[in-house]
Amino acid sequence: MFCIFSHFLVRSPPKLETESPAVVWFHIPSTGSPPKFSLKCSAKGDPEKYTWYKNGVLFPIDETRIVWQRPGQSGTVTFLHPEESDQGFYQCNVSNIFGVAMSNIFEVKVGGKRNVKKTDEEACVNSEISVLDHFSSRPVQNIPVNEGDSLTLNCTKPLGIPEPTIFWLYRDVKKSYAMDTVNRKHITGISGTFD
Repeated sequence: MFCIFSHFLVRSPPKLETESPAVVWFHIPSTGSPPKFSLKCSAKGDPEKYTWYKNGVLFPIDETRIVWQRPGQSGTVTFLHPEESDQGFYQCNVSNIFGVAMSNIFEVKVGGKRNVKKTDEEACVNSEISVLDHFSSRPVQNIPVNEGDSLTLNCTKPLGIPEPTIFWLYRDVKKSYAMDTVNRKHITGISGTFD
């Protein structure tokens, strides 16, 4: 009796796993250097080459102002010193000998208060643009708490210009179609009723 085992390695074109959202915002403050931002792109399926396009034209990564986050392992790039000229439509291209995968086209925009000079003679005026990023996604957690004990639920608010107003919503599992605003910081009762 013989047992024969063979393992076939199936090679395929790359498949995108991570890409940036439809709109990526960055901010240019009136003083100081702007915070860096990243454009995400990663794939599985033995990706061999990552390239980026801006406004339909090959976009070179200069490795000075714009750098690969993990060269050879990911197509994610980080803009270390963002400029207003970085606005535009971007797309990530991932390829190997079996094919190509391309991300959705997404837009990079500058937002927030910045000085806009209309002419050399005119003084700078403030231009206000609204920006609201997404909450970071986290898995839902059940957190058991003994009656009478306190519990703090942290909320990491997203970037927002102007500063967003954040509030909590409560949804009773028995009435999943209805939500209430949590106006008080104290909730009592095992059922989660409001104080």
